[in-house]
Amino acid sequence: FDIEIQNSLDENLPKRTRYYQSMMDIDLLLKGKNYTELKESFVIFICKDDFFGFNLPCYSFSNTCKEKPDLFLQDEAHRIIFNASAFKQEKNVEKKSILEYISDRTSTTDFTAKLNSLVEKTKLNEIFRGDYMAWGLAEFDAERRGYKEGVAVGISQGLQQGISQGIQQGISQGAQQKAIETAKNLLSMALSFENIAKATGISLDAIQKLAEEQKSTDI
Repeated sequence: FDIEIQNSLDENLPKRTRYYQSMMDIDLLLKGKNYTELKESFVIFICKDDFFGFNLPCYSFSNTCKEKPDLFLQDEAHRIIFNASAFKQEKNVEKKSILEYISDRTSTTDFTAKLNSLVEKTKLNEIFRGDYMAWGLAEFDAERRGYKEGVAVGISQGLQQGISQGIQQGISQGAQQKAIETAKNLLSMALSFENIAKATGISLDAIQKLAEEQKSTDI
């Protein structure tokens, strides 16, 4: 899954979806996988405005045959572009609520209220702010990647399955990955296990295991 939220329209959006699709495939192939092992992939863009101008809340694309439109290539590559401004047209209650939240930050359900609370807490999270000051913007962005990927998976699955459960799971996964990456960096800075555990919320046993893994990697 790759998911992006667009606050403004970009005329190159279609090619950006192609780029992200390619990067997902290349990432897997560079890990030594065969092309036959490529997994089903979803590139999802949530736009505040309507890129195509048809006032649809969702535009889904898969590769089909020009000569026979009902014949699908079945390459398992999907590109989905949401139009938050058309949230009123969305029939699914959960999807409608999250599109409305993205459109104008209005919380209409318990779920979007919780989501808004999580967003605000993330902005104020002391660990994230500490990372930013310690390592600078580039390193901070790299550290956040695990968190963003977890959230992206949650949102993507949630949009297909009803949204709520998926996003909450994704945020949890992302936060856990973020804590692990933070702990690794703090270990490289020679901080004590106890202080790292306090800063990240990870157990001492887990910190010790991470330290052992780093030592074996360095050898």
